[in-house]
Amino acid sequence: MTNVTNKLLNFRPIILICANLILGILCTVTLIYSLNLYIFLGCAFFLVNIITIVCFVINKNKKVYIALIVSLIITLIVCARFSLIIFSNINASDIGTVTIYGSIIKVNSIKVTDVGYVINAYVEVLDGELSGSVIQTYFNSSNLLHEGYKVEFSGVVNALNFYANNYVNSKNLRYGVNYVCNNSNILNVDTNINNVFNYAKHLLYQRLSYSNAENYEFIFALLTGDTNFIKDLTLNKFRDVGVAHIFAVSGLHIGFLYAFINLIFKPFKFNKVTKYVLTLVLLYLYVAFCGTTPSCLRAFIIIAVSSFSKAFGFKNDRLSSIFFSMVLVLTINSADLFNVGFYLSYLACLSLVFLTPKIEKLLNYILPQRVCKFVAPFISAYVGTLPITNDFFLNSSLLSMLFNAFIVPLMSFVFILCFISSVIIMLFSNALFIMQISSFFVSLIVWYVNTFSFIVLKTTVLFSISTVFYYFGLVLCSGVINVKLKTVKIISLVNFVIFLLVFLLINI
Repeated sequence: MTNVTNKLLNFRPIILICANLILGILCTVTLIYSLNLYIFLGCAFFLVNIITIVCFVINKNKKVYIALIVSLIITLIVCARFSLIIFSNINASDIGTVTIYGSIIKVNSIKVTDVGYVINAYVEVLDGELSGSVIQTYFNSSNLLHEGYKVEFSGVVNALNFYANNYVNSKNLRYGVNYVCNNSNILNVDTNINNVFNYAKHLLYQRLSYSNAENYEFIFALLTGDTNFIKDLTLNKFRDVGVAHIFAVSGLHIGFLYAFINLIFKPFKFNKVTKYVLTLVLLYLYVAFCGTTPSCLRAFIIIAVSSFSKAFGFKNDRLSSIFFSMVLVLTINSADLFNVGFYLSYLACLSLVFLTPKIEKLLNYILPQRVCKFVAPFISAYVGTLPITNDFFLNSSLLSMLFNAFIVPLMSFVFILCFISSVIIMLFSNALFIMQISSFFVSLIVWYVNTFSFIVLKTTVLFSISTVFYYFGLVLCSGVINVKLKTVKIISLVNFVIFLLVFLLINI
């Protein structure tokens, strides 16, 4: 019998695993804070699996059966671990005034004041009754504090709930933060850093600051994703023009570095497997250096799957690679599901895979083929992330595609130049002058953004519930659903009318 599932939806087992995992994580959170939503999501979870079982019975497809079992096992394990994190947060109680000794594992923000800095950081407690716990602290310090520093401080420690005002703080969940200390009095700071990646990051910042390179903080942000040292006013201009993503180490950076490493290995006579393994090891070291953020990890996994497919002669399926990376990212840290960057990252990625060919085909009627190939990816990413950008940031730049068309090609050169220069100055302290070259090109990007940020056209419309119909329309246009063109046109028309009515009701 013809496989109905494959025929209709281009079914891939990894999509079922991913759907079950997402529903399971959502159920784990809503069980505690919203019984009605938990019941709804629970019904959705069982509905997905019942449909899968029916498809298996009808088609006798072993892949579907195996995927169902694997998805349930993964979901059970991940949700059990995630629930432990949640319950440890719920069970946390106010401590009172205590002295804490711990290690800074994450610096969230740095604000410059007249007397020094206000630093928002996560500190992992190293001893005492709170040993192993993570505290969100606010330090008033005359000096900068970096990740890996050990600090002794006193203050009032209270319980910190990750869920407040119908909002899940994904960062607090990601790092297992259970307590907060708003006014921390620093007693002692140990600047010795034991973690090799934190040490390398700190060394890079030191060398860049000593190099006297103009806009060195932008170079640091470009290479590490850490924007704490960039002034808010300037960073907001990058956001306004829609190019702030260059400071979030993601597929753009990992892709450039992957191509550069392959170019280096080209003269060497490695076999395919050795070449790809060495490349991936070097790439992962960079991912770890950047803190294994979701965008970093997602890009690395997709490239890893593609590399092993090439090495062993398997056919690489980009959609399966994307969903496989999603499963791994959520398995490693389930809290990333509540991070807006997670959605922007994957929506942009899926849009590039499915919408780019369609948009390129449409543009072929009015533009030369080379121009279409260049422009289509920027339009795809913009269209794919528009509702999330508008609803979360309350605005989006209508000209971001044009700004990206200039910045992204230049970025391929600037990023590799900054990377090479940074490696050199980290190895040789007397070669700091070499950063002046990278600084020139980074300053060009900063000048471009500062000069043209005033002409940004913004849209502040909200999508809200109409987002469902918007993305359903994109799915129809992408060709993922295999139905007749006439049927697609009818469904698309009905969907567009519903979307338009809901959209107008929200914004009028």
